[in-house]
Amino acid sequence: MPTTLTPELSRILGYFLGDGNIDKNSLRFRDERREVLEHYRHLFSQLFHVAGKIYPVAHKNCYQLSINSIAVRRLFEAMLENRFGLISRSSNDCIAEFIGGFMDAEGYVSKKRARISIGQRDEEVLKYIQMLLLRLNIRSQLHKVSTKDFHYLRFDNRDFLSFADRISVTAADKRALVSQWQDEYESSQNDREVVPVDRKLVWDLVKSLGLKPSRFLTSRPECTY
Repeated sequence: MPTTLTPELSRILGYFLGDGNIDKNSLRFRDERREVLEHYRHLFSQLFHVAGKIYPVAHKNCYQLSINSIAVRRLFEAMLENRFGLISRSSNDCIAEFIGGFMDAEGYVSKKRARISIGQRDEEVLKYIQMLLLRLNIRSQLHKVSTKDFHYLRFDNRDFLSFADRISVTAADKRALVSQWQDEYESSQNDREVVPVDRKLVWDLVKSLGLKPSRFLTSRPECTY
C-alpha cells in the first residue's frame, strides 16, 4: 500500500471522484473509451500490484474496470472522507494529476472552439476544484445549466491554454482536440483579451509621464436616448 499521496495515486483518486463506485469487495469504473480504463488498470497494477479486469457492460455502450481488492477499497473509502484535505496539502504535481483524473471522467473538449468544460451535479466539488486550479495559476468560470441541476467549469482562450499546458488528458481523441486548438489559438492574432481599466488611472499615468493625456485618450461620445 502507498504510504504517501503520489501523482499517480492522485490521478486515480480524481478519476474515481468523477466515475468510480465502491462495491462490497471492489472498486468499479465505467467509461466509453477502453483505452482510458486500460490506462487506469495499469496505474492500479503499478501502485497496488492488483490485476484489474475490463469487460463490456451488457446493453450499455461502455466498458467496466473492476479492481477486486478489499484492502484497496478500504483505502479509497478512507481517502474519500477527506479527499480535498489530502489534495490541498499535497504538491502541485499531485493537484495537476488529481484534476487530470477528474477531467478524464467528467471533462469535455469542444469541437467548435478552444474550450474545455468539466461538468458535475455537485457544485461544491467544482468550487473545490476551482480553488485547487488557482494553485496552478489556472482561472475558470463556474456556470449552471439553467434547465438542469448541473454545473460546470469552463476554460476559454488563455484559460484554455493554461489548462492545456498544465493538465494532461488520457483519451486520444480529447488529446488531439486539445493539441489542435492549442496550435490554432497560439498561431492566431485573436488571442488578445480586453481588460477594463479605469479611465482616470490611465489619464493620471499618461500625465505623470509628462505627456498630454488628450493626445492619447479620445473623449467619450455622449449617450443619446
